Amino acid sequence: MAVTVNGSRLALQGEEEALSDGERFVALGDNCVDHYRALGVRAAGGNAVNVAVNWARAGLRSGYMGAVGPDPDGDLLRTEIAAQGVDVSRLHTLDGATGVTLIELTADGERVLAHEDFGVTADYRPDAADLDFAAGAAIAHCSTLTDFRAAVLGLAQRGVPVSYDFSTRHELEGLTGIDVAFYSWEATADDGARALLRQALAGGARHAVVTCGRHGSLAGSAEEIVFVPAREVEVVDTLGAGDSYIAAFLRALLERRPLIECAARGTDAAAECCGRFGGFPQAATAAVSAAVEQAGSVATKQRRTDDGDK
Repeated sequence: MAVTVNGSRLALQGEEEALSDGERFVALGDNCVDHYRALGVRAAGGNAVNVAVNWARAGLRSGYMGAVGPDPDGDLLRTEIAAQGVDVSRLHTLDGATGVTLIELTADGERVLAHEDFGVTADYRPDAADLDFAAGAAIAHCSTLTDFRAAVLGLAQRGVPVSYDFSTRHELEGLTGIDVAFYSWEATADDGARALLRQALAGGARHAVVTCGRHGSLAGSAEEIVFVPAREVEVVDTLGAGDSYIAAFLRALLERRPLIECAARGTDAAAECCGRFGGFPQAATAAVSAAVEQAGSVATKQRRTDDGDK
């Protein structure tokens, strides 16, 4: 069954269907330079960036909209995102500093956000030209937008299905126009996680996904709630695993795959991400990955993981 949302198809269930050649995927919202302080590495990242890059690396037409500052970190982001095949024509430069996140890794590969400075990305609001750029896209994924409801409304008015990653900021009301709402739950997929999912659906989201890291993930709609356990992987770095989950989940949903398969594909993508260094392969992280592997300076372990770290 295909459902039309404000004039745009969002595949939910029914016979599987390959995406049409040339379909476009867009992401808008946060970006940052991930600064691995102990390793001296500065890499491109951020939820919306990582999702857009994952799509591009999977061979999909992908665009990113957001804002950077007129500084070396902004140049790094623009250059690296474009190098991944993502359209950055709507990446704005605003007065101020580019966002930076200080990353620390524990001995078992867990990433710790020691400090977050959103910089000018906190001031980014998609303008009419940005929203027009998204028109006709298969889906627009959003995160960390100021006045997110206005952006969702603008996208919905243009017939664009919308997903939003609320992470640990559990917005649960006024979600009309959001086709998939993602949340992070830092515990097992228990009754609390299921209650969170149901509240998101009651708040207007067509689908809700609650990712629980090593404990698996829940995905639900008005018709069903499914659980997919995490995979055992050898962890190098959990940064970006949740973003990989989102990109794979949304692609599978648009291919009309069953909800449980969407969650399984997200889980597989997150597990793969945990086995490498950084949110996605890029020049800065590739060199460190090789050095870490050779020297064994970052321990790895067997653990159950699915996505839960962004």
